[in-house]
Amino acid sequence: MVRKCCVPECSSTPTTPSHKFPKEKQRQEEWLDVLKEANINVNEIHKLRVCYKHFVENDYTCNPRLRILKSTAIPFIKKHDPQIYCEEQQQNNDVLIQLERHEAEIFKNQEVLSLHSEEILQTRLTMEQNIKKIQEQLDEHIKATCKSRPEL
Repeated sequence: MVRKCCVPECSSTPTTPSHKFPKEKQRQEEWLDVLKEANINVNEIHKLRVCYKHFVENDYTCNPRLRILKSTAIPFIKKHDPQIYCEEQQQNNDVLIQLERHEAEIFKNQEVLSLHSEEILQTRLTMEQNIKKIQEQLDEHIKATCKSRPEL
């Protein structure tokens, strides 16, 4: 059975997450009303799917493992409006630019963190060496004091 989205001209593939038509007749009719361009055979509804691209974020309830389509969700069909397409494309480009900037910032921060980590490690080693020297000097001082003062 093919699980491809039944919306005409949808670019989804059979592996794109999709949803079955509701079982309740009233909800089926609401979906069919929106999807009337698809020329859907009502007898084939049980075989059809509508992919996630035809729902908005508020149509889902989310938990840490998955997104679940709300029972009140109704799909929509994007009209092929060149102006909308250009605006969406510009938004996508803006998001990509922001993403690249954030990635560069993360990389820079990782380099700084790496440098600081090396400095911290070196400082710790130096401190441990200094503590060891001070401990040795203290031990020698105690021994010398004990030898010079046998009453202790």
